[in-house]
Amino acid sequence: MAGILYDAVVAVRVTGAQRDTVRASAEAAGMSVSRYGRHRLLGHPVQAFTDQATLRELRRIGGLIRHAYDTITNSDDPEARRRAQHEARDALRALTDAANRLGNPP
Repeated sequence: MAGILYDAVVAVRVTGAQRDTVRASAEAAGMSVSRYGRHRLLGHPVQAFTDQATLRELRRIGGLIRHAYDTITNSDDPEARRRAQHEARDALRALTDAANRLGNPP
């Protein structure tokens, strides 16, 4: 949050294990511990960095499916329709794989 001067400190006592958990959670979210703590303390949503990457990938695949669908429905060329059907099938398979990864993280 560029331009904001953070001039106050909130100290919180935690165990070593809790500190490690907070650090790991901040890293997973792609945030500093301070920024992560502010978000959590103020009730702002925190989304894991890996979830953000997966969502970008799902949006990209959705765009590919949309393009293939438009080609299938708007083309008079049978070969273009066939290629688009294959692209749509491959994109749908990639979408299913990405959704499975989101539901079953490594």
